Amino acid sequence: MEMDTDPCYFACATSSLEEAVKIEKRIHFYNNLHLWLPAQACDEHRRDFIENKVRGLAWSPQPCCLERQRHDKRTPGLFKLEWSWDGVFVS
Repeated sequence: MEMDTDPCYFACATSSLEEAVKIEKRIHFYNNLHLWLPAQACDEHRRDFIENKVRGLAWSPQPCCLERQRHDKRTPGLFKLEWSWDGVFVS
């Protein structure tokens, strides 16, 4: 994760941030996700996105959703993935 002025590094004990969210909190999580991270769905398709994710279904973004993602990746104030790694540090 990165921030506008100073780096912010985040590690998670699950394979994704979404898996770390309790099941009973997932509707709230997905309703507010676009306020913290680049949106995965445009405003028109956000409800479909939330319903699919809460039910554990795959989300297939529409072209308008992909355009929103590209725009949000340039939006100041949102957390954006700068680098990701799945491995073990060896000293």
